[in-house]
Amino acid sequence: MTGRKTLFLYLAVLLLSAVAAVVVFNLPEKKSTRGLVLLDEKPSELTELVYSTSSKEVRVTPRQGGGFTLTVRQTIKPPKPLRPTTKTKKLSSPAADGGTDTGSTNPQQPAAAGQAGTAGKKPATAPVKVRVDSYRASKEFSRELERLLPLTVERELGQVDEKHLAQFGLTDSDRRLSLSFGERRVEFVVGGQTYGGATLYLQRHPQGAVYLVSTSLQRTLDIRPPRYLERRLVETGRQETEELLLADSSGRRQRRLVKVKSGRRDHWVPTDDRQTSNNIYGTWAGQLFLLGAEAYLDKPPTPEPRQVARVRFFRSGKLLDELVLAEGPPAPPGKQDQSPPPPGKMKKDEKAYYARSSFTGQWVRLRQATARTLYNDIDTILGGK
Repeated sequence: MTGRKTLFLYLAVLLLSAVAAVVVFNLPEKKSTRGLVLLDEKPSELTELVYSTSSKEVRVTPRQGGGFTLTVRQTIKPPKPLRPTTKTKKLSSPAADGGTDTGSTNPQQPAAAGQAGTAGKKPATAPVKVRVDSYRASKEFSRELERLLPLTVERELGQVDEKHLAQFGLTDSDRRLSLSFGERRVEFVVGGQTYGGATLYLQRHPQGAVYLVSTSLQRTLDIRPPRYLERRLVETGRQETEELLLADSSGRRQRRLVKVKSGRRDHWVPTDDRQTSNNIYGTWAGQLFLLGAEAYLDKPPTPEPRQVARVRFFRSGKLLDELVLAEGPPAPPGKQDQSPPPPGKMKKDEKAYYARSSFTGQWVRLRQATARTLYNDIDTILGGK
């Protein structure tokens, strides 16, 4: 009996296992809590993202060592010229003020005749300008990208006829979204918003299925500089950094600052005078971590900026990054630090401040207000008068 009971129990377990397998196999595919998964790739697998309209192109590419570079190419159209007019302002008559009436609207007057001769000419229009901004993306953009990928849709509409494509704003749409994951590339046409504005239409290009997606996709990609601009100059923050080594441009004058704990607060003191109570070192270190990029420069500034100092960041004796600090004359408006200002246009005490590190990967222009005070105190920190 014991053997029979064991056999029956074994067969019952096998039967239950088979039934469970069949049920699990026939269950519908699980959906993401965010919607239907259209693209299952993650941000780490992205090799390029391009979002384009008739006037702008946003290109996202990964950087070596992590993070992304944003390149925004924007076409700036000139304002529409004013329409020419033949009307002139009528001045006071001679009887009123004793002057001469030069503002007569009589067509036989010479002034009006001259205006009539130029009325038919089209006014000159300013040329179309193209602005290109390329910079490191901030952590905020990385978080937005994590919400974007994997790409989910709220509803699949399938194939749609021409009439509905036009109603959905997909027929004449100038908005395109391209995603590349290695050799794989997927393209979409971005249409209009649905009633209420909560979702918008997205079509697989070319002539593919139509989907409804959240309008957050458009808000994430409709980037205008300096949105998502990485302000930090080094990846390490004040909490992670334990030592700072400041050196002048020649490298002959150096001073090492170390962070020491005193009660609940951290203090920065020079290693050659750890007992000092001078707060200038802590104030200067605090200003250093408050330095922020105002703009990334595609090319080195012209003229070449004068190097002022170098700052090395350490943790547990390991070099984390090196920041080069430089200064130079500001560029005229619209030149983006590519040429010197015209003579007589720059104040004697006016400067532009620049920095470069492994984290930025290129020259950046610093916010002037914060940089000016820090640069002026470098000599004091190094032991000068």
